[in-house]
Amino acid sequence: CNTMFNNEGGVDAKEARWERLLDRANTTATVWLGSTFSCARCHDHKYDPISQREYYGLVAFFESQKSVVLEVPTEAQKIERKKLQAKVEELTQSGAEEAAIKAARQKAGRAPCHRTKVLRENRGAKAETHLRLRGGFDDPGQLVEAHTPQVLHSWPEGVARDRLGLARWLVDERNPLVARVHSNRIWGLLFGEPLVATPEDFGLQAQKPLHLDVLDWLATECIRLGWSQKQLIRTVVLTDAYRRSAHVSAAHRRIDPGNDYYARGSRFRLQAEQIRDLMLVVSGLLSTKMGGPSVFPLQADTSGAIALNKVDMRWRLSPGEDRHRRGVYTYWRRTAPFLQFVVFDAPTREECVVRRERTNTPLQALSGLNDPASWAAAEALGQRMRELSGTDRDRLTHGFRLCTGRMPSGQELDRLEAALQREAPALAWSLMANVLLNLDETLTRG
Repeated sequence: CNTMFNNEGGVDAKEARWERLLDRANTTATVWLGSTFSCARCHDHKYDPISQREYYGLVAFFESQKSVVLEVPTEAQKIERKKLQAKVEELTQSGAEEAAIKAARQKAGRAPCHRTKVLRENRGAKAETHLRLRGGFDDPGQLVEAHTPQVLHSWPEGVARDRLGLARWLVDERNPLVARVHSNRIWGLLFGEPLVATPEDFGLQAQKPLHLDVLDWLATECIRLGWSQKQLIRTVVLTDAYRRSAHVSAAHRRIDPGNDYYARGSRFRLQAEQIRDLMLVVSGLLSTKMGGPSVFPLQADTSGAIALNKVDMRWRLSPGEDRHRRGVYTYWRRTAPFLQFVVFDAPTREECVVRRERTNTPLQALSGLNDPASWAAAEALGQRMRELSGTDRDRLTHGFRLCTGRMPSGQELDRLEAALQREAPALAWSLMANVLLNLDETLTRG
């Protein structure tokens, strides 16, 4: 259900819904089958095993659903709603005026409640759709019932052709593709590079993986472990390949310069959300609260750069510890995303992206040094170091270990201590913390 919704004036509601259906079908194919089905939206391709009719057969699985808002109130919200409803009943039974009862009902209807959008089956609706000639929404062709591509395994007997049936078809034991695609994505998240270089495309254009035997074994383990993602991750992180040192010897550099054979541990910059979480953990600011609505962390003032012409689009800074929650809880609006995440290559979420690019730009350094969230973490870490008993070298060593996970060398400590002495006392420790939080070693896995 996490597709784009266009509420602008003049939008054709039926066409907008159709685009959401296509997005769901495309995302399903990309995430679980590692295939770009959308290529067949307009017409058949001579050497493509997925026909246009089969593409719309996949779209048909989503035609019988509608998007609805599901209320999921907290216990406190349930109690508050009961109180407001009781007030309405009290006024009604006491014969109060129309006006007072109406106001109470309106207040009860506006009671705070967490909500989320979900897909729900339309009762009686058929899983079928019209093929679109040349891919155009306004040019419908023949009626197509929900079905899956013939190039893959057949539909299981006795299973209804709905979304649940599609899910069962995907994880059918006769289908090794889903387990391979999923295992490849997990490997890529942990090692920085997946075994199949194009996780979104396992087709004929994909480069054959160098370690196909490893991918096949991981796929069988994924199924054997009951599709448990936690168990699969545990299996990978306990391997010798994952636990190797990132130190590069002359021999390793000569024999395996690209680390294709995992002669050493992989080194790569952390993802945007991980960088934010790391800064919060090291600084001691991280809130450990779980669940709940999205939050609005500190970020640079964007009022002059982004047109926020609606009240509900303004960045409402969360109070207290909520502004220091994990990155996964950060409020996300596609038209005005959290800037620090975008700078560090987080996708805009306008469409499904299973492989993030990693860039190296000056904006990342500027954000790490000057962004309000980064500076708040630096101030907290500086305070954490300053309050530690011992000498300045002890305090710097502690901060260095928190950020990099290792002891600093004597030369590194000398340079940090010299820099500390050059700064004004009021800001010295915050500035040192800012330096430590932005070290390449801090932001890099390995």
